[in-house]
Amino acid sequence: MKNIIKDIKENCPECHCDTEKTIEFLEAHGDLSYTAEHYREVWYFYLALLKEVTKKEARNTTIELFHISFEKFKYIQKWYKRVN
Repeated sequence: MKNIIKDIKENCPECHCDTEKTIEFLEAHGDLSYTAEHYREVWYFYLALLKEVTKKEARNTTIELFHISFEKFKYIQKWYKRVN
């Protein structure tokens, strides 16, 4: 949930105080589901890890800790690069 708020603050400042615009923003990005929340956590974990280690190490660590396949990681990566 923390990352949803972070996502809204970074990408939609006009939505921050307007509930209706916030819901529209979340629906437009497909963020109102468990899967989206899980994917967001994976993605932000990976981005935080990139500040510490190489891309390959960050990718492999993320895949290992979240118990996801390489293909699923690539899907998440593709999704967030398209959305942002």
